[in-house]
Amino acid sequence: MLSLPFDGGPQARDKPQPLIGAQNAVGLVRDTAQIVEHQLLGARAHGPIVPEEKTVMGAKCGSTVWRVSESGLRADGDGFSAWLRGRSDAELTTLLAVRPDLVSPAPTGVDVLASRATKRLSLERALDDLDQFALHVLDALAGRPEPTTASRLQKMLAVPSDPLHCCLTALRARALTWETCADIHLAPGLRAAIGEPTPGDGQGRAAPEPPPLRGIPNGSREVNQAAADAALSALRATAGMLSRWGVAPVPVLKSGGLGIRELRKAAASVDVDLRAATLYTEVARAAGLLAASGWTGGEWLPSRAFDAWRDTAAADQWAALASAWLAMTRVPALVGARDEHGGLRGALGAGLDRVDAPRVRSWVLGQLATVPPGESVSVQAVLRRLAWRWPRGQHQLQAMLAKTAMAEAAQLGLTGLGALSAPGRALVLDGLPAAAAALAGILPEPVDYVVLQADMTAVAPGPLGAGLDRELTVAADVESTGGATVYRFSADSVRRALDAGRSGEGLLEFLQQRSRTPVPQPLRYLIEDVARRHGQVRVGGASSYIRSEDAAVLAEIAADRRAAALRLRLLAPTVLVSLADRGDVIGVLRKLGYSPAAESADGAVEIITVARRAEDRSGRHAPTARQAVRSARAPWPVEQRALAAVRVLRAADR
Repeated sequence: MLSLPFDGGPQARDKPQPLIGAQNAVGLVRDTAQIVEHQLLGARAHGPIVPEEKTVMGAKCGSTVWRVSESGLRADGDGFSAWLRGRSDAELTTLLAVRPDLVSPAPTGVDVLASRATKRLSLERALDDLDQFALHVLDALAGRPEPTTASRLQKMLAVPSDPLHCCLTALRARALTWETCADIHLAPGLRAAIGEPTPGDGQGRAAPEPPPLRGIPNGSREVNQAAADAALSALRATAGMLSRWGVAPVPVLKSGGLGIRELRKAAASVDVDLRAATLYTEVARAAGLLAASGWTGGEWLPSRAFDAWRDTAAADQWAALASAWLAMTRVPALVGARDEHGGLRGALGAGLDRVDAPRVRSWVLGQLATVPPGESVSVQAVLRRLAWRWPRGQHQLQAMLAKTAMAEAAQLGLTGLGALSAPGRALVLDGLPAAAAALAGILPEPVDYVVLQADMTAVAPGPLGAGLDRELTVAADVESTGGATVYRFSADSVRRALDAGRSGEGLLEFLQQRSRTPVPQPLRYLIEDVARRHGQVRVGGASSYIRSEDAAVLAEIAADRRAAALRLRLLAPTVLVSLADRGDVIGVLRKLGYSPAAESADGAVEIITVARRAEDRSGRHAPTARQAVRSARAPWPVEQRALAAVRVLRAADR
């Protein structure tokens, strides 16, 4: 016999009830568990359990049992889940691609997908991605009793059938509406997400087409010439700044990023303003050409990919920068603005990422591509179309991203004089290889010579070849740009070339070979004088030294193979230096049988306690926090991720 309590009130819960047969009790427990399991599953997937209404002889009656699908979840009475289950794999892939929040995590069945697609937050995200006309159509549907037809909706809105048909197709692809025969239904929960519909017949409240982009004719030749000049300037400035940092690395700030003073110096050295230098620096990092050696005591250095990038053609270099700019989420225009804590945002630092930036950049270029070649479009016209495209998400940030996208596209050569250039149009319509080929067609032929002048300058009458540009960028600073680029030699620039491994004789010989004029005497004297004084005083690094009056003892220590880990170097007969710290040197020498004594900075014997030595060694040997430099990886395309999710969904239903 088994005693089971039942819910008979507060008093009944406190004491056992009469006993029943064991067989009946087991059956009751099993039936109760199944009912509770179905109720819990239904509550998780679809909210509170409401009895299903059935129609018998024209009258509605209630039922205490829900219809359950094959997957064990409740089947919706409104037919939305059944409609969604009838979609093809291509249609479901499109749905998950346009509503990516439904993919994370991948739904384990159509019923789960239907439940997730009708959640309030997911519906609001889908509404935020609709244009003004689509929202107007949904507003009209929400103001009418369901279901309705496309013909009634067209008559009510008084719009042409073609744009309405395209809009309804897009809404159905997003699962915001669904159809049975010719009837149109709103997705469950969408009426509450839309809110109170606007009263009236709906005429004239939203145009089915976006505002026009009225262009100003400029001529394709002029547009392409301006874009080519901007592209060459971007390539020259990027290569110049990174080459400068390769010879003289700049430190990583404690808060991360690049110091404004170092960025100003680099901008002045390549003759660009601070905003352009910030853009080129951020794009170079996004393209994998610039990286930090570490975030604690690290330096900003050009990567190995930069050397390969310098050896490619100018059009391919530009294509790498353009693709990195389109894909990166960082917004260089935010540099110098205050963050939420009142601090200034710095280049290459934190706080510059905006997830909408790539989408807005692609959208802006796509809108410019709708205008005939050679026609300029104003920023105000683009912003008016932006307000029509994303009315729910239209705010100050998106407007700023659109303005920034147009300015940065002009600085990178994607546009010229406010119009989309030939390489920019090819990038939008045909892809990256076509854009590189289009740029190669409008770039001037590179030259392999310069003209040296007596005022310590070298004039490049056109874009230089990769090898000549690399050498000249190291040995001279850019003074002015335009139709011809002027480089100026100085003691600092010549010293920079010598620090990079060039010699005075080699530099003079190189200039003599690449110049159409002889090397001027003032420039020759400058190079020879700097080369003669270069390296007279040398500075190296050492963590400790070993000093002894007996030169033979030091020679013996230096020759001992067991001390090779100390990396000893004999500076004088009585002085050895080591890259190891003092504690390690003392420990190794004691293992070798010597009795070293520690020496203080003033030359006196220093008494080191065990606690002090342990503290020093633990501090010097503490692991340094460093961040690994991650190579730029292309994100998993949305379409492939959606297709994989559909495969999981179908497998779960099977």
